[in-house]
Amino acid sequence: MDRIELLSPAGSIESLRAAVQNGADAVYMGGAMFNARRNAKNFDDAQMERAIAYCRLRGVKTYITMNTLLFDRELEDALKYAGFLYNAGADALIVQDLGLVKLLASELGKLPIHASTQMAVHNADGAERCRQLGITRVVLSRETSLERISEISARNTGVELEAFAHGALCMSFSGECLYSSMAGERSGNRGMCAQPCRKRASVLGMPGDRDYCLSPSDMCMLDNIDAMRRAGISCIKLEGRMKRPEYVAAVTRAYRTAIDGGRSAVTNDMRSDVEGIFSRGFSSAYYFGDDVRTDARASETTDAALLRRVSESFEADTRKLPVTAELYIARGEPVRLTLRQGDAAASVAGGVPQAAKKPQSAELYERQLKKLGDTPFVLESAFTAADENAFVSVGELNAIRRCAVTKLEELLTEKRDCGTLKAPKPENLGERQEMPLISARVRTLGGARAAKRGGADEIIIDPIRYEPETLKEFGRIKQGVRLLLALPVAVMGDEFSTRLRELASCGIFDGIEINNISQLEMCRDAGYVVAGTHMNVTNTQTVSLLRASGVDRVTLSQELTRPQLRDMLKLSSEGITVYGRAVLMNMLHCTVKEHFGCRGCDGTTGAITDEEGRGFELINTVTPSGCIVRMLNMAPTYVIDLAAELSGAAAWTLSFFTEDENTIEHTVNDACEARDGRCAARSDVTAAITRGHWNRAVS
Repeated sequence: MDRIELLSPAGSIESLRAAVQNGADAVYMGGAMFNARRNAKNFDDAQMERAIAYCRLRGVKTYITMNTLLFDRELEDALKYAGFLYNAGADALIVQDLGLVKLLASELGKLPIHASTQMAVHNADGAERCRQLGITRVVLSRETSLERISEISARNTGVELEAFAHGALCMSFSGECLYSSMAGERSGNRGMCAQPCRKRASVLGMPGDRDYCLSPSDMCMLDNIDAMRRAGISCIKLEGRMKRPEYVAAVTRAYRTAIDGGRSAVTNDMRSDVEGIFSRGFSSAYYFGDDVRTDARASETTDAALLRRVSESFEADTRKLPVTAELYIARGEPVRLTLRQGDAAASVAGGVPQAAKKPQSAELYERQLKKLGDTPFVLESAFTAADENAFVSVGELNAIRRCAVTKLEELLTEKRDCGTLKAPKPENLGERQEMPLISARVRTLGGARAAKRGGADEIIIDPIRYEPETLKEFGRIKQGVRLLLALPVAVMGDEFSTRLRELASCGIFDGIEINNISQLEMCRDAGYVVAGTHMNVTNTQTVSLLRASGVDRVTLSQELTRPQLRDMLKLSSEGITVYGRAVLMNMLHCTVKEHFGCRGCDGTTGAITDEEGRGFELINTVTPSGCIVRMLNMAPTYVIDLAAELSGAAAWTLSFFTEDENTIEHTVNDACEARDGRCAARSDVTAAITRGHWNRAVS
């Protein structure tokens, strides 16, 4: 395998220098918009151009984050910004939104696309689907173990695999968290996460001063670079666009040393700097199984001497590009100098040399060529063909050298031109459906029967276990309703993927609900296909892509407001969520298991209490590789009484996770009556409800 790439964060100009001067092969950074760290300093357009040029002149690649979900009204500006980045010389874009992927692949195919970790790619099917969409690299979900990465690599999908090696962990799968969004309208999918998970919380009741059960320790793979390389990872990524430059410098230097010289080359001072500047404690995260530990709090140094020492590593510009020089001096001809760096060659001509009063030495000329001073270049080798009877003064040679340097810099930072980019107007994707069907999500056979009694047209089975014998029981209620199997947000391992394929085509179900890009591979053979809310659909370009991939209906994102839903439904008849506790987090790490040991939970795991005394129920789904734990909002979103304001919805979805059968039956019945206009829906089904984002837009 080729040399593993080191990718460092750059949340500011200072952090960019810290990364480059300490050995990063590439940096990732964001502009003022469309990036998942909008609270970092980031780069305005002029700063972005200078930053990209700075990196290009030092042989460092630049990957620009455009990894937020986008609304229809933002797509044209996003595409134009991508064009600006291409012209400025960016090497790739890191993208989450599938609609933006679609536009970039069709309108700006020259600029490579990397799938953001927010896309939650964690298996070979996901990597393969990314390749089909024109994506050249996937940033794997942090939950992906080295064993699973080896499986992906063995499939030879043709996409590069990038994985985080150091820094903060999210408790939830990235891109699959609505905690900040529902708690305060600050969406992690839009780059504004308020990190409520880092506040006090407990599975034991009211949290004490040391209870932070949703705050995991940081990842550190400094001693395991070779294992990551062997698994097939081509690029290791360091988290930290919100961190100070000294952090970026210390972490980049340590990992650069580990990559180049092995774990034994990393000194105790380097390790001390990494841990001392910022840490929540370290673990290997999920790479060797679940090594995550919660109740972690940040420790950040105020040691001025340490910060000063580390900052010295990027005060001087010591990162240089090697160049070769070719100098030709002959009597009666202009002096010619060519500087080469890679494929770029800058040739300049000077004046005609004078006759020499004494023989001239080529070595003297080469000595002058080496004097590249504060330029971004260092002379690697020189070839001089000089007539010893021709004379060029030091001043003349210096002037020619400076001119060649300037020209080479211009060549290496030359702007590109992608032409005018304009996103196509949202297209009408089909006839609007005036009467939505009622779709109920349930977990048990009793719940399915209750939903059918209530009048559901479609029942989505979100099972506790994906076991064939258990799921066969649901065939009993299939008569008269469409029965779909909901797939989990994560399918870890080829064995589980095979089992789901068999279940989807076993004849029990009429179709599936997909919740991850990897599951698009199953659309051909699964019957009727619904894209669930975890597909994060916020624009019609994403709808178009999913429809072209075999999806029959899309359930639009719960982060859309009523006006946004209305505008999308005018163009495409899709599903909306009218009832249910929003899934705030999807977790591979079980904090209940960490604190109490595995309880063998059968659907209900426990609850988390935050520092305000609010309770959030936990439910689990059992898979061959362990449980997926979901944290539910404290109150259900209820807009059954408002949903009729929106015309054109194909389905009203109601999600039941822990409700009793009586509540399921009556709530489904309320939705049927509201849909049919027979009576007003009740908003007193529970003591407390939320309207979600119906009237509250996310930032």
